[in-house]
Amino acid sequence: MLQLSERLQRIVANINVGESVVDVGTDHGMVPIVLYQNNNGVRTILTDVKQGPLQKARENILRYAPSMTPDLRQGNGLAPIRAGEVDVAVIAGMGGQLIEKILSEQPVIAKSLKKLILQPRNAQDKLRMFLERQGYPVRDEFLVREGNFLCEIIVADTDAGKHWVTYQDPIDYEISPLLFHKKDALLPELLRKKLEIETGILDEISTHGNPGTELRFEAVKQRILDLERLLKLI
Repeated sequence: MLQLSERLQRIVANINVGESVVDVGTDHGMVPIVLYQNNNGVRTILTDVKQGPLQKARENILRYAPSMTPDLRQGNGLAPIRAGEVDVAVIAGMGGQLIEKILSEQPVIAKSLKKLILQPRNAQDKLRMFLERQGYPVRDEFLVREGNFLCEIIVADTDAGKHWVTYQDPIDYEISPLLFHKKDALLPELLRKKLEIETGILDEISTHGNPGTELRFEAVKQRILDLERLLKLI
C-alpha cells in the first residue's frame, strides 16, 4: 500500500465515496493511486500540462496499482476535462495565483464542479479573496506539516448561496477565521512563524532603513500588532 505524506492524506480524506475527481497537475499520481487502493469507488482523471509528469504517474500506477486503468490527459489546468464530467477538482502544490488562474481560465468547467480542494504554496490571501469574489464559498480549512513547512488546505464549494466564513479584516484572508473556529492544533505555530518573519523585517528596517521606509516601518509594526492580537485569541 502506497503511503502518502500528511498533506496528501488530508486531501484524500476530503474526497467522499463515489465522488469523481480530477487531479490537476497530478505530478506523480499519488492521490489517484491511493483513492484506487482504498477501493472507494472514486473515478479519477489525471491531468498535467507536461507529458513528463504524466509518464511518472503512469509508471507509479504500474508499480502500485497495476490493475488500475488510468485516465491521463495532457493539457493546461481544467481544459482537459468537460463541464460536468467530475465532482471534485484537486489543485495542490502550486502557487495561489496559479490556482486562481486555472479556475479563471475555465469558469464554466470550474462552476460545474461540486467541490474544490486547493493547497496553495503561497498567496493564500489572494486566493481566498478570489474565491469570495467569484462565489466559491470556503467550507473548511486545515493546516498540515510537511517537512519544515506548514501547508494550508482549502476546501471550497461552488454554490455561491452557501456560507461558512466571514472575513472582517484584511488579515482574515491570510489566516482564515475557520482555523480559529476549529482550534486547529498548528495555528499557534503558524502565527508565531509569521510573527518571527515580521519581527525580522522590522529589525532590518530599523538597522538599514532610509528616509523612504517610514511607511513600510509603520505597516510592519501594525502587522505585528495584528498577529499578536490573533495569538491572544487562541
